[in-house]
Amino acid sequence: MAAVTACAVRPRFVLRDAAVVDEPGVRGVPGVVMVATQAGQFQVVLGARAIPVSRVVRGLVGG
Repeated sequence: MAAVTACAVRPRFVLRDAAVVDEPGVRGVPGVVMVATQAGQFQVVLGARAIPVSRVVRGLVGG
C-alpha cells in the first residue's frame, strides 16, 4: 500500500499492486456499502466509519 486517505464516507487506498485485492472478499465484509476504483485509488464506501477505519489502517501500515 502506497497511501491511505479518506473522505467522510470512504477510505481510499493507493496500492502498489491492485492485483492483490480480493474485491469480492472486501464487498462481503459487514458494513461495506460498495467498492470502487477511481483515479488509481481503491475506495471502500463505509459511511461514517470511513475516517476511523482509515486511521486504524494507517497505523497498521505505518502511513
